[in-house]
Amino acid sequence: MALFDYFYYRIYSFFKSMGDSIPEWKGILLLSLMQCLTVMDVTVFVDYTPPSKMVFLASFSSCRCRNWSRYQHRFDPEKFGARWKDESPFKGE
Repeated sequence: MALFDYFYYRIYSFFKSMGDSIPEWKGILLLSLMQCLTVMDVTVFVDYTPPSKMVFLASFSSCRCRNWSRYQHRFDPEKFGARWKDESPFKGE
């Protein structure tokens, strides 16, 4: 979960720095999309058949609901910021 926390924090901080009014929601949606597409890639790799649109929507909704319950209620930007704020987003710096 630390990897997902890191991705969410980076997406959230990017949209917050751009002056977006709802960076939490955009972070949840983009993280859910990344998780869902990763699961779909593994599914296609194993079965060699693309999933239907309904399967995609069901898995995306499941990821979105799980992420919403995790990050909407228990997300503390200061706690995550203390962990990753001084880290450079660019590799090697």
